[in-house]
Amino acid sequence: MYADSLVPNLDAKTAYNFILSKDPQTKMDGESFITAKHLFLPIDAQKVIKRGTLPLSRAGEILPQINIETNNRLTKSDLMVIELLKENNWKRPLYFATSIGGEYMGLMDHFELTGLTYQVLPIGLKGSGSSVNTDEVYTNLMTKFKYGGIENKKVYLDQTVLNMCLSHRRLLDN
Repeated sequence: MYADSLVPNLDAKTAYNFILSKDPQTKMDGESFITAKHLFLPIDAQKVIKRGTLPLSRAGEILPQINIETNNRLTKSDLMVIELLKENNWKRPLYFATSIGGEYMGLMDHFELTGLTYQVLPIGLKGSGSSVNTDEVYTNLMTKFKYGGIENKKVYLDQTVLNMCLSHRRLLDN
């Protein structure tokens, strides 16, 4: 595939149809490929409001599309995230754990911190990273989450558990 035959942007649904096609012309050296450097997911703002993803008071923040960085390749986990977003279409809330690092294909601009998770929302922060839903973070951390038990001598505190305790402490210190 030559660079001049790539399209600049391609919607995720068209990209998936191309990848899943049985047509041999959609394969290069036996591997599937996408004919674009960037994918996007169109957003229907009315559906977002109707389904309760965002309240009407935040309707002005909704973007017409979410852009996804492919960096000239997509892993199976990238494809899974794209398909999850594409098929969910804001029917249910989607979250990523804060304890799992990653680039998220440029999706960080669409994340809103809600406690120990980032909710994916059809809003954008233009390169500044995730926003914080302070009311929900406070409610989750102070009234819903339950803490304790590490004082018990029978609890094994490996490095992973200690790191998670530090994550909780950092959240509560801010």
